[in-house]
Amino acid sequence: MKGSLRAFGLGNILSGLLLYVVFQRLFPNRLGWFQTLTLGLSIVLCATGVLQWIWPRGGVRAGLLIAWLMLGFSALTFSLLVLSASYIHAMYGQIGQVMAVLFSIAALMVVLLFAIFPYLQLKNLRTLRSGPQKS
Repeated sequence: MKGSLRAFGLGNILSGLLLYVVFQRLFPNRLGWFQTLTLGLSIVLCATGVLQWIWPRGGVRAGLLIAWLMLGFSALTFSLLVLSASYIHAMYGQIGQVMAVLFSIAALMVVLLFAIFPYLQLKNLRTLRSGPQKS
């Protein structure tokens, strides 16, 4: 149990740093609430990762909570990117079509970077929380 928790803790720390770098440094957004959301979520991810290293029992609960939060964040970001792609495609014609493809690729990258790891973490931590399976 402790080994997988530490692996997920390290994954949460790396996800928090990646979230900060991608949404705060590489592609900053003009929406204040989205900047605040991504900064807060990256801080909570790093804190959860440290908690999973230090306190295994609380780390399972915190890991489950942060996995659900990250899945919600991924769904929100995916929806906003797809909405932006459809708006740009409708407004700008042929150039908008190219930009819509780029936004769609970005939406798929959000799923790859920020949804798969929380899903795997949620699946694994739910089995850890329920205890060993009886045959």
